[in-house]
Amino acid sequence: MKLESKLADSRRSALRLYWSSRTQRREIVPATCLRPYSEAENTNAIVAAHEIDLTRSQAAVAGVVLKNGTVLAGKPLRLADNTLILHAAGTAQTEETLNILDAARVQFRSMSPQLAARIASAIPGVLMANGDFIEGELKEFAKGRLTISSVIFGLRSYDVSSEVAAIVLRPFQRAAKFVVRTNTGSALFADSIELAEKELLVAEPILGKLRLPVRELLDIRRLPPGT
Repeated sequence: MKLESKLADSRRSALRLYWSSRTQRREIVPATCLRPYSEAENTNAIVAAHEIDLTRSQAAVAGVVLKNGTVLAGKPLRLADNTLILHAAGTAQTEETLNILDAARVQFRSMSPQLAARIASAIPGVLMANGDFIEGELKEFAKGRLTISSVIFGLRSYDVSSEVAAIVLRPFQRAAKFVVRTNTGSALFADSIELAEKELLVAEPILGKLRLPVRELLDIRRLPPGT
C-alpha cells in the first residue's frame, strides 16, 4: 500500500491523503478509515465502492469453477475417467485432480464481463472465443481438444487453445461464510478459516482442508448471509 499526501492551496491549508496499491487505483483515503470519526456517519456508499465483484473474479482467470463457486486458477490439461487434471497456477509445478462432477465449468482463458454473460444461464455447452455458444454435453477433453455432443451439430471437436473460452457443465451456487482470494487468481469459498504461523488454514467444502502460505493471499472477506 502506498500513501501520499497533498497540501491543498487554500487559506485553511487542508491536507489530502491518498492511497494506492497493486490492486487499487489511486484515490483519497475515506474518512471512515481514519480515527477519530463519527459513528453516526453514513458509510454505505464507501463500503459499496470496495465490495468484491465475485462474478468478475470467477470469470477473470483460466481454471475450474466448482459447483459451490470456488475458483481454482490454472491450466486445464485433460479429462480421464471422470477426473479432471488441472495444472495449478503459481510457482510450484503441481497438478490438481478434481472429480468432474464437482466442476461447474472449465475455463480456458480469462473472459470479459460481456463474454462471461453469455453463460450466466449455466446451460450445458461450450462458449467459443468469438462469443458463440453451442449447447451440448462434454464427451472428451484430451490432447488440447474438447469434444461435445450437440443435438443440432452432433459430435464436434474444438481446439481449446484457439477456439474455446469455456465449457459449461452445470450451475454453481455460492454458499459459504468466507471468500479467500489468492494472488494467482483463485477464489476459495470457505466455511471456516484459521490463521496459523505463516499460513492460512481454509476449510473448503469440496476440496477439504487447505493450507495457503500467507505470501499467496490477496484478501479475505466475510460474506453476508445469502451471498
